[in-house]
Amino acid sequence: MLCVLIRRLACMLIRPKSTKSITKVDPSPQRTPFLLQAGASKAGQGFAAAHSECMFLPGMTPQKTRVIADEVRAKLREIGRPEGSVKFLKGVFICVDDTDEKVQAKFEDLLQYTDLEGTATLLGGWTGTDLSQFADDEDFSFKGPPASQSTINAWTSTVPGTASLKWTKRRVMQQLALCGTHPRAVGSANTVADLLEKWIEEAIVDGWNISHATTPHTFEDVIKFLWPELRRRRHLQIDYAGQSMRENYLQDGLAPRVRQGHPARVYGHA
Repeated sequence: MLCVLIRRLACMLIRPKSTKSITKVDPSPQRTPFLLQAGASKAGQGFAAAHSECMFLPGMTPQKTRVIADEVRAKLREIGRPEGSVKFLKGVFICVDDTDEKVQAKFEDLLQYTDLEGTATLLGGWTGTDLSQFADDEDFSFKGPPASQSTINAWTSTVPGTASLKWTKRRVMQQLALCGTHPRAVGSANTVADLLEKWIEEAIVDGWNISHATTPHTFEDVIKFLWPELRRRRHLQIDYAGQSMRENYLQDGLAPRVRQGHPARVYGHA
């Protein structure tokens, strides 16, 4: 949205004048920016296969996410692009510390700062359900909207200590307000790494779009506790592959420009 607004503003400023001069801004090493796609509708999948180099994937379970990734890979084959030309990122909320017990206490503490009224409005828009008809202590596992019930089932399998919880309307709102509908990776570094490995193996994802509860604390915890464990398991690089975003995402040893098979290659300056 910000990009659109900036471009409109630029058009408003430039239209009253005309010039034939050439811009003096040096082109970037990539020329064409690294292209990311968000949105997994059929149209979004088609656009990703035709144009993107990286795609954000939805899904609360590895199985559902794998279906979408496989559909995009099939479209890549149909149009003649290599399957590896699009990397897949999965959104995930990470809360990590030394032990599972410490993380659970940290997670419970974060829940108290959530905006429940705003979240209820948001979820109502997603599900088409007026949530004011439910009491705060009603069990959403059985009485809530179907979309909420499926989300609760996914949360229960990824947050330690929640299997026996009563998922009341209030608790569901707290969880959504904290980190949306992303799957959770909550626990010690070993617990979180096990869960991420499960997604890598079952959903065949290439990386993570990490959701945060607070900035910079969520990311500081990830760097301090999780990164060493992921490096030990050889899931996280030590050095960057190159200088550009494209080189670091694709990690194929090629230059910063768009790859063979991408439609932008037909333009010599791309």
